[in-house]
Amino acid sequence: GKAVFDATRPDEVRQFFDGLEPFDHLVLAASGGKGLGPFATLDLADIGSGVDEKIRPQLSCLQAALPTLNRSGSVTFISAVSAQLAAPGVAGIGAINGMLLTVAPILAVELKPLRVNVVAPGVIDTPWWDF
Repeated sequence: GKAVFDATRPDEVRQFFDGLEPFDHLVLAASGGKGLGPFATLDLADIGSGVDEKIRPQLSCLQAALPTLNRSGSVTFISAVSAQLAAPGVAGIGAINGMLLTVAPILAVELKPLRVNVVAPGVIDTPWWDF
């Protein structure tokens, strides 16, 4: 089957997870891309938009999934290497992705025995990085 919902809409997220049987693993990925570019000209509102598009949906999904996610299971957040990349042009997007690196170990302790991890894929040389 296929399920489609807008992860930026908490009501749709809750409705989706309310309809699930218990499950073991949750992998959370939301698109990002806001906050990329030289800090001197960065629109700081893009950081807030990036949180709304990437961080809030992942946390909303986890929160809604908790009642049916088996406590012996796991959660994996998808962040990005920009969270730890000391390079020009990634201050904003790095801050956004860094939120997941910060919250994952906190949630791992709080939600024990549920395992909570984060992976941060690296950079692929594409024109997206040409700024």
